[in-house]
Amino acid sequence: MAAAGDVNGGGRQDWRKRESFPSALLQVAVVGVLLAGAVAFFVQRAHARHAANEKLKEARAFALKDNPGDLRRALVLTGEVLQVDDAHADALALTADLHTELWLAHHEAGAEAKAKEALQKAVAANARSEERFATEALHRLAAGDAAGAEAYVDELRQKGANSARLLYVAGLAHQQLGRLALAREAFRRAHDQAWRDPRYSLAMAELFLEEDQHLRAAEMLGNTLKANGDHLRARMDLALVSAWRGVVSPQLHDAVQDVLRRDATELSPPLRARAHTVRAELALAGGNVEEAIAAADEALRHDAEEPYALYAKARALASRKDAGAAQAFMAAVARRRTAPVLYFGGATTLVRAGDVEGARSLLDGYEATFRDVKLATTTGEQEAYLERDDRYWLARGDVLREAGDLEGALGAYDKAIAAKSLNQPRAHYAKGVLFLGRKEYAKAKESLSLVTPQDGSGTVPEAYYAMGELLFDEKDYATGCQNFAFALTRLRAQGMPRPRLDELIADVDRRLVAADQKPLSELWRKEATALIR
Repeated sequence: MAAAGDVNGGGRQDWRKRESFPSALLQVAVVGVLLAGAVAFFVQRAHARHAANEKLKEARAFALKDNPGDLRRALVLTGEVLQVDDAHADALALTADLHTELWLAHHEAGAEAKAKEALQKAVAANARSEERFATEALHRLAAGDAAGAEAYVDELRQKGANSARLLYVAGLAHQQLGRLALAREAFRRAHDQAWRDPRYSLAMAELFLEEDQHLRAAEMLGNTLKANGDHLRARMDLALVSAWRGVVSPQLHDAVQDVLRRDATELSPPLRARAHTVRAELALAGGNVEEAIAAADEALRHDAEEPYALYAKARALASRKDAGAAQAFMAAVARRRTAPVLYFGGATTLVRAGDVEGARSLLDGYEATFRDVKLATTTGEQEAYLERDDRYWLARGDVLREAGDLEGALGAYDKAIAAKSLNQPRAHYAKGVLFLGRKEYAKAKESLSLVTPQDGSGTVPEAYYAMGELLFDEKDYATGCQNFAFALTRLRAQGMPRPRLDELIADVDRRLVAADQKPLSELWRKEATALIR
């Protein structure tokens, strides 16, 4: 009998069926197909990732141009990435950043909702890029929570984040909170870290504009235009600086018209408003008050939040002593509460127009805005910003002087001097003029001598002019002419137009003729005219 393990009567055999050669080939083929599919999948995914990265790189290049049309071109590219992968974290974060810029800087309709939606998706996708975190902080700023935005940025920086974008947002938060020195420092660091991004140099330039520092603003705008020679906001801001300085040329008018010729795809409402604001300033510089008011109104029609359009209109109204000037200045500061130029320029203009109460109200508003701002001293203590704000005390002194409160004015000038800051020479000059008006010549000379060194190196040309007047009153005509000459030289260096310099020369000449100093008068006309050539 055959054993139980035998099969078909043969010897003992394996129960498993022997694998055929064709079967083995089939298995190898299947494994090959699977491997090829896996390789193709990973290669395709790598290609897709590379293509997405290239599109995002191109989108960021467009974003760096920082004009509305370029921002929209960048959005087309991020949109193409999101069509392939709607959860691409970096694309969502960049999209949120671009829509936020179109919303906050260019007031584009619908951009706010798109920015918030994209940011929400970027957070859900756990985006880790600087665009995501900076945009979150910007949205807090836009909601009026500057302190919250600052705290959020500080928290990120404590964890090691130190991007230029976060420094930029920190600067904006400081600016909203009235800490202008800290804002300047943050913008400077952002610009130093990423100088190719024009947003940072532009932010610093516009802060200098708000502080009435024309030359420093022009320098930073030059940096912005190095990054993008056709940066529309920078071009108009530079034209605005030139108009404020009284340096008007046909090229400025051409620059404005070039921008205004752009269509809606290239020019946002705020950019169009800024261009019309420059038109208003150019008209004002030329003495065309009605044209200036019309241009300012046109600017406000495009962007009711344009503070410099209101500033131009207010100065135009003040030039014809219109009762609405003070209200226009107040409207301007309401739109840009932390811009000193609107307060101080407005107060000076209103004083000249005879509206001392309007000027006082503006300065009261400035005090209310900056009253609670504290700054750290070198010893680590906190000090009230206003106590060291020489510009404020100088402006307050001028208003008090015009109001007839001379002792109050002297006290304000002394506070400006005690601040030991940039305006200390001008405060000494203001005290000297006040004493000169009271014919207290010894005290006037004491104050003016501090800022009128006789080598001509003083920085306040008006002080030299006042010293010249004082010396003429003392009948020291030769030394007086020397001081008038120093004043002319300084004013010419500061860019005062030639017609105004000619008026000053003629004024001194009239004084000499009235004092029966005809030989000195002839010499003065000859030498002074040579100085301003």
